[in-house]
Amino acid sequence: MYIGALVSPTSSNTVLACGCGGYDCAVVVSIHPFLLISEAGDMLWTTKRRDDFAVVGQVGPQSAQNVLDRIERDSMASVPESTKSILRDLAFAGFAATI
Repeated sequence: MYIGALVSPTSSNTVLACGCGGYDCAVVVSIHPFLLISEAGDMLWTTKRRDDFAVVGQVGPQSAQNVLDRIERDSMASVPESTKSILRDLAFAGFAATI
């Protein structure tokens, strides 16, 4: 598991949900503590266990930007600058590919 990994629950006992619906996967933004943010950047989960998730891919450029925007909007002090740098690189990769 790594920063920028797209993860999905490994069992039906673990859900990524909010009051208005569910999510199939989320982006890892911190390992310790384990923090997940939805690809749209609209949800944050802090109470999940890392063992309950499996990596299913890597975050795409637009989702990386959405996650980064959420981190910056919420001034999430627990997210280190190195994480923000990784997400910026992933977001920029998509921008550079369109040029």
